[in-house]
Amino acid sequence: MTLHKVQIICICYNQAQFIAQALESFVMQKTNFPFEAIIVDDCSTDNSSDIISEYQKKYPHIIKPVFHDENNGAMRNFIYALNCAQAEFVAFCEGDDYWTDPYKLQKQVDALEANPSCTVCFHSVAVHWEDESKEDNLFPSPEFLGGKTQLSFNDLAKGNFIQTNSVLYRWAFSGQDIGQFIPLDILPGDWLLHLLHAQYGDILYLEDTMAVYRKWHGGLWAGAGETEEWFCRCGIPHLKFFHHLKRLFMERYVLQVDVISVLVSNIKLAAMRQGRSDVLQELEPFYPMYFQSRTLHETSMLPPLPVDRKLRLAVLKKLAQERAK
Repeated sequence: MTLHKVQIICICYNQAQFIAQALESFVMQKTNFPFEAIIVDDCSTDNSSDIISEYQKKYPHIIKPVFHDENNGAMRNFIYALNCAQAEFVAFCEGDDYWTDPYKLQKQVDALEANPSCTVCFHSVAVHWEDESKEDNLFPSPEFLGGKTQLSFNDLAKGNFIQTNSVLYRWAFSGQDIGQFIPLDILPGDWLLHLLHAQYGDILYLEDTMAVYRKWHGGLWAGAGETEEWFCRCGIPHLKFFHHLKRLFMERYVLQVDVISVLVSNIKLAAMRQGRSDVLQELEPFYPMYFQSRTLHETSMLPPLPVDRKLRLAVLKKLAQERAK
């Protein structure tokens, strides 16, 4: 068991232009308890590892790197990094994001210790588009959460309102292989990790904005719910995610049939337009009814499934109204 009260888990792959900012945000944390940052680099081909090594030399008591000899892929690296966590509390921040408040960890630990029934604590983040294609905004807004500051597993199961670099867990998996709960072929892994902890207690929300979530073309979730490339690359793992929730949480989770219907239709249309027969071949055995009952014209009439929860609910409401006519 680590002597550190908090461990920061950070995964990195080819993020040389961003990783120093992330590491700076770790070492600037001011706390009355010991903490460390475990940085797991997945055999980056840029100079990410050099930057991490420089910070290790400068802050050996905080920066604890792991350098893989070969690339494991995003999900394997994610699970490997999580299995390194042994502290009472665990924070997560990927190498292309960063924190902005030097008291972030202290505030979250204090909040969880003052609320022993809570197992997850998160806060708002500033969403920044690196290409300036959109204006920066806050996620989530207090209105998005319905004014709640304490939420439940059921709230989170309806849609992910926790940005990864805002979370602090009362860590529940020390000494366990978390890979037995998180399959390699699903996306996203962070939402599932939130739910795995929320099954044991409530979720505490702090309104302070204490981090930046960077949107850029190299991000794993880039184009989520919006581009044909994303539907071809991530659509099926995202579908498997919903079905895994049903298997894992059984009666606590109800499959979102409308979400799955729109998602499958978008994957099918994107694969047809992109000439991705491999995606269609993988999709059909799981969802044959969509290939039998929907024509390409019917599929093309369905809008993309937005990532934003409010927009997604609006789309699903519109579809339900159209079916009712």
